[in-house]
Amino acid sequence: MYEFFEAFNTYAASHPEVLKVMHVLFWLRWWLLVALIGTFIYLMWADRRRYLAEQRRRDLLLGREPVSGRSRFIA
Repeated sequence: MYEFFEAFNTYAASHPEVLKVMHVLFWLRWWLLVALIGTFIYLMWADRRRYLAEQRRRDLLLGREPVSGRSRFIA
C-alpha cells in the first residue's frame, strides 16, 4: 500500500490539475461536514423550540404560569 501512495504522490506532484482536484475535494468534504453539523444543530434547536411552545400552550390552558426555556436560577 505504501508503494501505491508513493507512486500517487509522485504523479500528483508533477500534475497540478490532480492537486487542484484534490484541493477542491478536501474543501468540499469539510463544507459538507459543516453543513451536516449545522443541520443537526438547527433540527435540535427547532425541536426544543416546538417542545417549549407546546409546553407554554399547555400551561396557559391549565392556568399555570408559563415556564420560560431558561433556567429559573440565577447563579
